[in-house]
Amino acid sequence: MTKKKEPQADAPAAETPAAEGPDGWTLRKALKARGFVMNARPEQCEQCSLWSYEPWSLRNSEGSMGGRDIFWCSQCAHTRSWKRGGVGKQRVEETGFSLRAFLGL
Repeated sequence: MTKKKEPQADAPAAETPAAEGPDGWTLRKALKARGFVMNARPEQCEQCSLWSYEPWSLRNSEGSMGGRDIFWCSQCAHTRSWKRGGVGKQRVEETGFSLRAFLGL
């Protein structure tokens, strides 16, 4: 039987992510429950430079993408959100967006 490694107190941030683990899974589960799908592979985060910036898009009633796009970093929890005003309109970035408040967590 292999003993599980305990995280070290002085481990760098990349080894002990703030948003990963049960909390990160809770956010992903809540996003999926609200109709969001991860529409591409993770990208490089503009804040922490790690490849953990997850693009999530809301599916509309016809099953295609549209309405809202959320980018969330699973390492540093940096989040950005854009809304579309309607068909053919440009998406607008929401300032001060809080993913936890949006999901009710």
